[in-house]
Formats: sequence, C-alpha cells, structure tokens
Amino acid sequence: MLNRFGLGSFLFLSLVAACGGGGDDDDTANNTPTPDAADNTPTPDAAGQNNPDAAATPDAAILNLPDARPSALACAGDPLPTTVANPPIVISGTVQEGSTNGIVTMTQSAHVSTHQAANDVLIAEGDFTGPYTITDPTNSTTPIDAYLKSTSNGFVDTYVFPPSAISENLSGTPIVMVSTTIFGLLPILTGITQESGNASLIVAAVDCEQSAMEGAIISITPDVGTLRYSGANGIPGMTDFPATQAPGLAYIFNVPPGSYQVDATAPDGTLLRTVTIKAFADSTTTAVVAP
Repeated sequence: MLNRFGLGSFLFLSLVAACGGGGDDDDTANNTPTPDAADNTPTPDAAGQNNPDAAATPDAAILNLPDARPSALACAGDPLPTTVANPPIVISGTVQEGSTNGIVTMTQSAHVSTHQAANDVLIAEGDFTGPYTITDPTNSTTPIDAYLKSTSNGFVDTYVFPPSAISENLSGTPIVMVSTTIFGLLPILTGITQESGNASLIVAAVDCEQSAMEGAIISITPDVGTLRYSGANGIPGMTDFPATQAPGLAYIFNVPPGSYQVDATAPDGTLLRTVTIKAFADSTTTAVVAP
C-alpha cells in the first residue's frame, strides 16, 4: 500500500512544532528530573557537615508518595504566554509532498501564507520550492492567533492550525501536501467517500511533552462529518477504533466549510485545550490538541 498515509505521522510532527512548546527553557518538555527526596542524599549544612535531620527524613519512595517530577499532563490548565519574547515571529520549515515514495521535498513551487484566524486577513506570504520562511511584518509583541496555508497546482490546499496563539519562532516546521490523485484513494482505504465541497480534518492529540497521546477521545462541535481514528501505523482504515491509538491521530471526513471547536479528553479524564479551527472547501485542515 502507498506510503503516503505515513503522512499522518508527518503532519503530526509539523503541528507539534507549531505548538510553540518544547523549547530548551521548558523543563516540562525536556522532562529533566529534579533532584528530590527520592535521592535521599544528605544535605550539607553551613559548616560543610551532613545534616542528620535531613538524612534521617524518609524519602518519597519509602512513604509511597507521588514522584515530584511532572507528569505528562502536569501542564494542563497552565496560563498561555501573553507576550512575544523576541519579535518579529519567524516561521520556517519545508514544504513537503506525501507521495508513493514516502514524504519528499516538494519540487514544484507552493504558495505559503499566514492568516489571522479570526478574520482570515493575510499576514505574510511567499512562493517557495521546498524550504520556506515567513516573517510577521507587524512585529507584534503579543502572540499571533494565526494559521498557515499552502497551495500548489495539482495538490489539495493545506491549512495548519496550532493549538494556541504563536508566541515564539517556529523553525523546522514541515508542511506536508497531498496530490489530488492520491487523495482520491481515500475511499479504498476507509470506505468513506469524501464529498466535493467538504473538508477533511487531521487531529493530533499530544501531552505536555509533545508526545502522541494514546487513548484520547476526540470530538468536534458542531458534531459533523465522520470521525475515524488511525491504526498504529497512522493510517485511517476500515476499523472504527474507540479512541486514538499509538500515533494519537484522528481523521474527520466530510466536514462542511465553517468554524469548529475541536476537543480531546485524555485517558484519565483530563480535558485538553479546546482548539478553534476552520474547515475550507475541498481542503485538508490539520490541528493539534494539547493540554
């Protein structure tokens, strides 16, 4: 079977990059262990001697207390950034193609643009073959609530919505496009016929560490289209799984054009952040839902 629906996994990676998370200063994303009582290391006092009280204190492991390190959902509910550290925001990466040879760099020109999510007003644009760079000309000091759009002759228009307003530079962000010919194979893979004029959505559920979330329940409001969770290979098929599998991906087919809210519930019941997206006729919209 064609490798192009490994595309789901690559689209997933592009959206994680668009989260604006996982930077070197983010201890949660780095998952760097914080020395805690479990180390049971005696604490030196001012005289350089071991503190007997500290050494005698039972550690978390002995008391069977929760580990002090953050869990994969510890960031749930944290406030989002309200400022941009170093304007202007620059989004860069590579326009790629899902082909019978897998994911390859586009060899024909694609028009890449960013738009305000609220009103679709153009922010910046350019024509690129492969690598692209888009710079916010407004030098905004507040996060930009925006989406990416990529178009190219013979390919399905592709939209990318991050889970929240963009507050930092995004580098190495791939935009993966699918030819209209390959997209036409969808009924063979899923048994679902994508009706002309409707959109398809790809939703990736991730945790605080930007890892794919297995067992998440995806929903869309208003409730439209046909939702199909991918299998372990990231491919939407005939099987109707009850929740996301290892790749954390869900596909929603035959979504009428319009604005929607996409939600996800983690296996433990934690609600992820609602993402507001737009579906455009005869296109694919991708989105990440994160804590």
